[in-house]
Amino acid sequence: QRMVPRYTHLIADAFRPVFGGLNGDSIEGDLPALRNGGVKVALLAHGSEVRDPALHRKRNPYSLFLDAPEGYEEKLAAIAERNRRIARESGLPVFVTTPDLLLDLPMAIWAPLVVDVDAWACDRPVMKRERPVVLHAPSARWTKGTDRVLPVLQDLHDRGLIDFRLAEQVSWNTVREMVMEADIVIDQFAIGTYGTFACEGMAAGKPVVAYLDKESIAACGVTPPIVNATPETLGSVMEGLLADREGTARLGAESAAFAREYHDGTATARALDGFLTR
Repeated sequence: QRMVPRYTHLIADAFRPVFGGLNGDSIEGDLPALRNGGVKVALLAHGSEVRDPALHRKRNPYSLFLDAPEGYEEKLAAIAERNRRIARESGLPVFVTTPDLLLDLPMAIWAPLVVDVDAWACDRPVMKRERPVVLHAPSARWTKGTDRVLPVLQDLHDRGLIDFRLAEQVSWNTVREMVMEADIVIDQFAIGTYGTFACEGMAAGKPVVAYLDKESIAACGVTPPIVNATPETLGSVMEGLLADREGTARLGAESAAFAREYHDGTATARALDGFLTR
């Protein structure tokens, strides 16, 4: 009663409740009180809270759910099914931050991820060293497909073609400095879209390599300048980038421009404007 009158709009992040556990463990239980208080509500999804594991497996031969810890997929599937139901039945505006989620929630609007592009901006030249520095920084190996691509990257390293660096269980500041030092950033090979780390790498002006599901990227109508590769093609893709160093460096510059155009917050504000101004 004290809090609701202070607000006009609410974006329910990840479908989580805003009144603690008072009305359950999702935003659904809070909706009657918010509506009674005249608060306009929208839903915002980022990933696993709405992603359908079965659909993801069907369209993605490298799906992260193939390597999920035991019982994890079932738990996520139940949560995601509930949240997709809330999105359908509530009639509320729905926003998603990654393109692939438009396939799970066709009624949603893409509100691109936001990163601090100025903080990530880097003027260090790329592809000037004899052995370019290649960075992979998985938050969790199974969500990035790390074990599928590690042998390829290690082979390139052992052959003296790249200086491969794997960043795990290190601080955010350390990862940021390692991105700044890198020539090429290797993102994920298990989700089929691009997320925060790819945006940060692009903002730093680094060419980013990842597996992109064409259907997911097409859903948002924007194609990022990310080099598309699969675990099977990564070796040849990397050799191509090494062979065309000037072209790879230009790709880094294009990546920085893309990050500033779509991920500095401006495009996201435009996406949310219709909800926030009504």
